[in-house]
Amino acid sequence: MTDAAIPRTDASTVRWFAIAAGGALAAILLLAFHDHGWWPRDDGYYAHIADRLLEGAVLHRDVQGLHAGYVYALDAVALWLFGPTMASLRIPLVIFGVVQAVIAARLIAGRSTTGAVIAGGVSAALSVTLFASPTVHWYGLFLCVALAAVLAAMPRDHPWRPAVVGFLVAMTVMFRQLTGVLLGIGVLSYLLVEGDGERSARDRRLARGLIATAFAGLAVYLAANASTAAWVLFGTIPLAMLALAWRSAASGAGNVPGLLAKATLGGVAAVLPAFLYHSVNGSLDAWFGDAVAAAIGLTGFEYVQSDRYMGFAAHAAMQLLTWSDPARMINGVFWAAMLTAPAILGAWMLYRTARSATAPHPLPYLAIFYALVAVHYESPSYLYFAAVPVMLGLLWCLADRPAALRRAGFAAIALIAGLAVVNHSGLPRSADLMSRSAPVMAAPEIARLGLRIPPEDRRVYVALLRLIDEHSLPGDGILGVPAAPELNFLSKRRSPLPYPYLSYGVVEQDALISALETLRRDPPRLVFHIPRLPYNTSATNQIMDWVEATYRETARVGDFVVYRRDH
Repeated sequence: MTDAAIPRTDASTVRWFAIAAGGALAAILLLAFHDHGWWPRDDGYYAHIADRLLEGAVLHRDVQGLHAGYVYALDAVALWLFGPTMASLRIPLVIFGVVQAVIAARLIAGRSTTGAVIAGGVSAALSVTLFASPTVHWYGLFLCVALAAVLAAMPRDHPWRPAVVGFLVAMTVMFRQLTGVLLGIGVLSYLLVEGDGERSARDRRLARGLIATAFAGLAVYLAANASTAAWVLFGTIPLAMLALAWRSAASGAGNVPGLLAKATLGGVAAVLPAFLYHSVNGSLDAWFGDAVAAAIGLTGFEYVQSDRYMGFAAHAAMQLLTWSDPARMINGVFWAAMLTAPAILGAWMLYRTARSATAPHPLPYLAIFYALVAVHYESPSYLYFAAVPVMLGLLWCLADRPAALRRAGFAAIALIAGLAVVNHSGLPRSADLMSRSAPVMAAPEIARLGLRIPPEDRRVYVALLRLIDEHSLPGDGILGVPAAPELNFLSKRRSPLPYPYLSYGVVEQDALISALETLRRDPPRLVFHIPRLPYNTSATNQIMDWVEATYRETARVGDFVVYRRDH
């Protein structure tokens, strides 16, 4: 239903009812699915770091974290407020998710009340419900939607608007650096092309110089990291939008230096608490090493560089043609939509922007740049991370189309959200494109869990924790190679090394030598090796050479090979 179909006296009431309905739908989905499933190492990573911080460890100095810091502080607060279980880390996701859904519904409600309700449901169905994990991406998503709302709601001439926008972009960086940079490129180009004023020659040169710099930086990133499929699906349109922004930079809001100064002031305000924390604790160098040097190194791992979107596209096409199996065919529709929606939205926005003299709405515009998060790692989860802004952008664009197109588009987006809930909610454990939600169950015997997990995981982790209790005491160290931080958290056993993932901390030869010296000086009672993980590297193999020469294999449980030190 569009607002034009509603009597003027009732339009506001109906819009607010639609916003409330969208928020309520999101709340129902999030509460129903937020504790379903897990990815043990990811959940363990965030829980272990938060637990260490509550014990008094200094972030980055005593325990490595690859994000800039705010997600770990939020997780520590969640553990402190809601109790020391992994489930506690999901509570902020529910809170932020409901607020995000209300904001999304409010952005669409002015154009379509039906679209507003769908927006609220999509906001939850294609985020935490689809991938139930306390990953930092869901906080980046919230900040993306909040940025679109601020840009849409605050008047362009409001003196604090650039500072608020700069604050939110910097906050995104402080949750996930790459997401903040990609989103910041979109925000910068948007601010430089909105408005219809005539710029001075100085402002025009500065605006175009900034856009050209952003274009060059994004092109270099894509050239280094994007496969051919990723270029087509995600990379080409943002570069074309930047080229249009460069062309349009002759007009727009004036005083570009003032805009930059205010945005920088907001960014400094966002970063200042972390800077003061590390200044007081003498960990500025460690902060830079983890949040910049180590984080950049993540793109060098072989598993990150795999080219899989082309294979996903072929698999989705085969499912679409499986007429004899309606379930597979419908699932092919889901994956085809997840893969192509960013390019569809991008082409639509590129066409409308090229033909219009005014800046586009910030919601679909920012969605094009936010979708670039899917380039980092070609996996189903990274398609999930990009989905919500793209679908919200499509809803916004569809809302003013002719009735037949609008209804068909709304129905298609609602179908995609429904398929996500039915077939893929609760963190599927398989990358198979036919994944369905695995059955999950509570595991009350795992005291620090609080989540519903697959029965096989329950069996494995109950057995592992029993081994830990039999062969170690509280205060003893245990070690996961290349990573098992969930065992440190669930067993309340420390790790002798500061790296939740050895692969990301033991990178250079000096770090390997230091790690081996620490292990000889403070040997863990048990070592848990997971050979099948893609995070195994030559460095972790050398650590395992030492383990196999020093320890003896004592059990095999699931994917884990357990080694015990007797003396």
